[in-house]
Amino acid sequence: MEGKRGSECLLKSVSNIDFNPVRSFASFGTDIHGLHFPVYLSSVWGQGQSVLYAIFSVPFVRIFGFSILIFRLPFVLLTFSLLVFLFALLYFKMKQRKLATFINIAIITTPWMFISSRWILDANVAPVIFLFGVLSIWLGLVSTASSHRYIYLVLGAVLLALTTYGYITAWMYLPILCVLYLIYFLRNKLLRTREYLLFTVTLVILVLPIIYFAYKVNLVHASSASKFLIFDIPPLPSNRVESLIDFNQSNLLLGMLKNFFNGITIYFKGTDGLAWNSVAPFGAIMPWTLLFVPIGVFAKNTAINDKVRQFKKLICLNIVAFIPLMFVVLPNYNHWNFLNINLSIMVGFGLYEVFSSIKNMGKFRILLPIITLLLFIWFVGQAYFGVGGKETFYESQQVSYTEVEKINTIMQGKEFNEKRLFINNLPRMFPYFRLVQQPINNHTYLSISGQKNNFGKNMGLVKRYGYLRDMSTVGKSKPGDVAIVAPDFIDSNWEKITDITIGGAPYLLVRKIV
Repeated sequence: MEGKRGSECLLKSVSNIDFNPVRSFASFGTDIHGLHFPVYLSSVWGQGQSVLYAIFSVPFVRIFGFSILIFRLPFVLLTFSLLVFLFALLYFKMKQRKLATFINIAIITTPWMFISSRWILDANVAPVIFLFGVLSIWLGLVSTASSHRYIYLVLGAVLLALTTYGYITAWMYLPILCVLYLIYFLRNKLLRTREYLLFTVTLVILVLPIIYFAYKVNLVHASSASKFLIFDIPPLPSNRVESLIDFNQSNLLLGMLKNFFNGITIYFKGTDGLAWNSVAPFGAIMPWTLLFVPIGVFAKNTAINDKVRQFKKLICLNIVAFIPLMFVVLPNYNHWNFLNINLSIMVGFGLYEVFSSIKNMGKFRILLPIITLLLFIWFVGQAYFGVGGKETFYESQQVSYTEVEKINTIMQGKEFNEKRLFINNLPRMFPYFRLVQQPINNHTYLSISGQKNNFGKNMGLVKRYGYLRDMSTVGKSKPGDVAIVAPDFIDSNWEKITDITIGGAPYLLVRKIV
């Protein structure tokens, strides 16, 4: 294809999650590779995607049909339910009304909580389920009725186990945390031996499938799907390890220390450098609110009852348990998401401690929560959505559903129904087109994409998909075929059909005439 092509159409989605497995589950009862009960999703390219959020979203898609709004709705409902549940426990059950208010203000005004609830990343559901689990364990500790203790502890174990199906970091985090919990419970005689055994056995049994999956992927390097009881164990031909430091570096200890301090730095800088994770200088947790964390940890407010102190100690243990991971998990706000939610709660404890200690300021104390809320409003209005015509990453949306839908409508119309569309970087782009088309089962996918099997080395690296063709094969185009090109494209063999946008950027849809 001659002429000026301009920059390549290397497009990224506003969400780092493939929606197609959810549509496939809702329509056919399997993931996109035909597996009925996978413990993990191989995704299109074999790099992997956790299954937990798909479990929550499938019923909504099955009932209401797929849309971006419906796909996001379960996460919003989970987050909202968590806030209501935590507030109800502290406000009504524990009678800690001011503390409940400040902790909810702290969580609500945490940018990470807002961003993760709107921009859906599969890994970010894990900390929400994790906190539900911690709350259940807390209720087990403070309950007096033996049957209630067992029920809450088993439920807590189930919820903690589910987090391992939501994010790989939980595989390292939970063992450390459970050891700390064991020491704390036994030292303070909070649980009977059989209660902790029940909790531990329940947790271990539920994580066995994901442990077996980790063994097959990381040690055996399996190239085909297998079974563990009723569960499907998919391979990951493009297994990702970019969330961890390089353990083969020459000075590993120095690398671990740098990783630790780099992580602390991004929290106080208010950005991890990733546009889809944060807006500087607000960060995952507003840097100026981090000052309340040590206050919340070390202050001893006599107005807090013993039951709430147990909850506070669990949150402290959650933070301590993440410290070893800070040396080996590369720092960004998604990789360290288990830290975010616990820090936000501790900010709430700190705000409450400060509010309680400045009684001599009278009514002026109300400025503390008001300023916190105003800063969050500033973040949402000025930085997240943008004002005065200023566009942010979150509003640009990169590849949008409506943009791809418009192109698909043109190609499936009468004029171009039998024609092909040539596009740059087809392996990354075709899942977007699959999303706006009618759901297809695994057999049909293999047929129209030219893939010989589900889990090959070239998994997802397609040169064709339905009417789509990769731009590298444009030399085989015929009159009437269509291509997406840069707006400065000039070639006498092609004529302009219409202007389009992809990721908010202008492109041309052109048709070959010779």
